[in-house]
Order: sequence, then structure tokens, then C-alpha cells
Amino acid sequence: MKKLFLLISLMILGFMAVAQTSPLKMVNFHKLPNEIADLKALKDEAGRDCDSDSNKAALIIVKTQGFSQKVLLDFNYYTRGIEMIHHKIENGELLWYVGSNSKGSIVIRYMGEYEFKLPSKLDAKGVYELVLGMETATLVIRAIPSEAEIYIDNQKVGTGYASKSVSIGVEHHYKVQCADYWPKEGQVYFDKRDEKSLSIELEPNFGYITIKSEPAGADIYIDDVKVGVTPYMMKKIKLGSRVVELHKTGYESYADMVVIKAGEANKQLEKVVLAKDPNYKEQQVAVTQAVPSSQGSQSSPSTPTTSSTGNGVFSVSSNKKVNFAKGNLQYQASTRTWRFAEHQWDMIGDANKKISSSYSGWIDLFGWGTGNNPTNSSTSNSDYSSFSDWGNNTISNGGGKKWFTLTKDEWVYVFDTRSTSSGIRYAKAIVNGVNGVILLPDNWNSSNYSLSNTNESDVSFGSNHISQSDWTSKLEVNGAVFLPAAGWRLGTSVNSVGSLGYYWSATYSNSGYAYSVYFYDGYLYADYWYYRKVGHSVRLVSLAEN
Repeated sequence: MKKLFLLISLMILGFMAVAQTSPLKMVNFHKLPNEIADLKALKDEAGRDCDSDSNKAALIIVKTQGFSQKVLLDFNYYTRGIEMIHHKIENGELLWYVGSNSKGSIVIRYMGEYEFKLPSKLDAKGVYELVLGMETATLVIRAIPSEAEIYIDNQKVGTGYASKSVSIGVEHHYKVQCADYWPKEGQVYFDKRDEKSLSIELEPNFGYITIKSEPAGADIYIDDVKVGVTPYMMKKIKLGSRVVELHKTGYESYADMVVIKAGEANKQLEKVVLAKDPNYKEQQVAVTQAVPSSQGSQSSPSTPTTSSTGNGVFSVSSNKKVNFAKGNLQYQASTRTWRFAEHQWDMIGDANKKISSSYSGWIDLFGWGTGNNPTNSSTSNSDYSSFSDWGNNTISNGGGKKWFTLTKDEWVYVFDTRSTSSGIRYAKAIVNGVNGVILLPDNWNSSNYSLSNTNESDVSFGSNHISQSDWTSKLEVNGAVFLPAAGWRLGTSVNSVGSLGYYWSATYSNSGYAYSVYFYDGYLYADYWYYRKVGHSVRLVSLAEN
């Protein structure tokens, strides 16, 4: 019988004891000197200021160390040997009002149970601070590349490698970052004492480029920044489209666009042969880098006699409609004459590289807002607000109309927003053997001509093949507009004629960039920003008559 009683007693004591299964632990417990609990406020809030034995309350302020105070919201608790008079969370702190003159414990339920035993009886009106920590686990992070910085819970803990003790029971944030690489970040949670090891390899935000020229020793500029001289072997370069220029005294400048892909080596410019500059001895090379101004023009015997505008009406905003010129803008420096091309598919192409202040041929690729002379080599102009629209120039075959350039938002409206009778706004096409984009007027009737893959930017020019006769008799006569892929120019280098199209807007982005329409085989972007000094096509409009 005695043995049975002893066994029962031990079982009861076992149930009464609290197993320390929670990762919580006490870091510090002490009384705050010169602090007195506000029992009047407690009584007003809780209805009493003492326990059932008339012991006045003491206040315990619970704080955390090594983990967020927000965890306190997840606590559940009960007392043993003392009475909890009131509890609340205020200003992110957990406040316990318990009876004084008693010795006992408070059991916290969080990922198990943790029992905090009062070391002594509490003083009436006394204010105490309990700091709780967590048992820790270990988080190890190994990073590639080795120079990557490692952050755990917003604190830098290492470069390439880090090992840190972290609290159990809370979520930890990590981030690995390095210049020229995409950063990676995530969360790790430990529910017990453990070690977790993460291997994180960052993806490069760069590719490589190799540039060789004949002769060697040419200065290399990438996006207007000098980076070295040729040969330039396997150097890092940021992703995306990049303009590369090569300059060497006694040779014509060379420019091209390259597309850099992650981790890949671009070898597009491995065999650049620089042409000798025929005018080098005279030092008379002139480069067009500028927006034309509103200066007057002279007539030219070679001015085409085509009608200046098409009959198609295009909405460019909710309350504004225009007609497009029936050809790209052209300029003759020797006579300072402006005109529209005779046909919508006309483009001057490589002849743009011959530009000089006395050139008697025509050009149709213009820089944006870099001066008042279309043959000026200067690329600096501090007054970017004084953009001189190409339409302010007298257009010899412009019919006396007021011409202007569409803004970025108006181009976007034409391509992406406006409503049309047919639901068709544009289509990629090859017209009379020339790659480009067709714009259809607001009142376009689909029965005029059957077009494929309309309103789709990511299709090829070959989606529609249109002969000269069909264009003239079925599309142009019904108001269609064609923008040929006329290429681009940088200095005396002309590129991508027939494969890329750039059409300036009247909207600048900043001191170095302005917006344009940009398209090629499989791509179209109505508000693409680009270097202002690069020569693009210009297609003017006039207000449609009501």
C-alpha cells in the first residue's frame, strides 16, 4: 500500500512539473530602480489593483533579445503559485500585472512550454523587467562568387562564407548580393536546435564581349563611356542593348549595336575593319548629331511632287486626330532644303554617312535636340527644354501645312490605345520588298485588304507580304501609313538599314536620352528611350481637318 501511495505521489508531482520543451530562455530578470507601477490606471482598466489575497500588484515588463517583439503576440501563459491580475501588450511590450508577496512561476506556451520561476517574492508596486531569449541554431551560407556579401536579418555577417547563431522558433531573412550579379534572398525557419547549410550561386547580370579591329589601337566607347582600346578581350559588360563605337585617328568612326546576354560572350565585333578617312588630311569630316532648327529653306529641283499627306485619320489622344506625312523627312545640307520622301517605303540608307555641311545629297536620319544645325558635330546642349520640332522648318513639299512630331504618349496611343472600326491598329509587313510597320487609320475596313497577325509586336515582318500595286490601290488609297525600317546612324556610321526602325518622338527623357518608336523582326516598342545623339527617322503629322 505504501508503494502504491508513493507511486501515485510521484505521478502527481510529475504532472505538476513543467517540461522545458520551448526554445525560450531567460536572459535577464531584474527590478527597475525608482520605478513604481501605476496602480490607479490598473484599477481603472482591470477593475482591481490587487490579487484575491489583497496583495497589491507588481508589474513585469517582458522584452525579447535576438528575436522580434512581435513573437510576444503568439504567447499563451498561465501562472503557478501567483495570481495574474491583468495582462496586455502596449507599445510592443508585454505587460504582466501579478500579485506581490507571493513566490511562484509563469508558464509560457510557445513551441512547447517554458516555466519562468520567480527568484523571490515581488514588491508591491514594483516594476521588473524580464528579458527572454531563444535557444539558438546555426545558419551557414556559402556564396558564389566568393566576393558576394551575405546578410542575415539585415546584418552583414560575411563575404563568400558566413556562419551565424540564430534563434529557434522565428523566421530569419537572408540576402546574398554582389556587384554585376542578380541578388538572391529568402527565409529560413528553425523549429529545433539544428544546423542548416545553404549554397547560393548568384546569376550574372552581365555577359562578355570581345572587340578586335584592323588596325588595332582604336578607342572603344560603350554607351558613350570610354572603356579601353582594341583588342578588348572577354570583358564584362552589362546585359541588354549596348552601342559600341570605335574611334581611331585617320580612320572613319565605326558604330554598332550589340545585345549582351547573361553569361554569354558576344563576338559580333571580332573582325571590325576600319575604313581610312579620305578627308583626314584636310581635317574636314563633319558629323550630323543634331535636331534641325526652324530655319528657312530653299527650293530644290529634285523635290518630289507627291501629295504631302495621306487621307487616313489617326487618333493620337481622346480628343486629337492627325494625318501622317506620306514619307519620311529628308534634308539636303547644300541647299538647306527639307522635304518628304516621294514614297512611304523610301529610305536613304548608307548614303546618310556622307553628311557634311556642304553635302548635296539627302539624309533622313537625325539626332535629337543637340543643336540648331543638322550638320553640327556638337552633342552638348544645356537647354533641353528648347526642343525645336522638325515641323517648324519649311517643308518644300509640305503643302503649307503646320507639321509636328508626335509625343511619346501620342505614339503609344496610336499603337496601343486607340479604338478603330476594324479593331486593327497596326501590322508588321514587307511592302514593295521593304521591312516595316503598317499603321491603319481609325476608320479602316478589314475588307480593303486581309492582314495577318495584327496588333502583335512580337511577330516578324514576313507576317504580311504586300506588293507595290496592292499597297497603292488597296492600302494607301484607304489611308494606311507605312514606316520603313530605315536603320540608325551614329556619326558617319550607318547601321541596320532594312532591319531596324527608329522614329523619334517629341519627348526627351533626360540630358542624354529621348523617346522613340523602335521595332525589328519580332519586336515593337512604342516608347523606347535612346541616345539623343543617334540618328533616327522622323515621320511628321498635321492636324486632321474636321
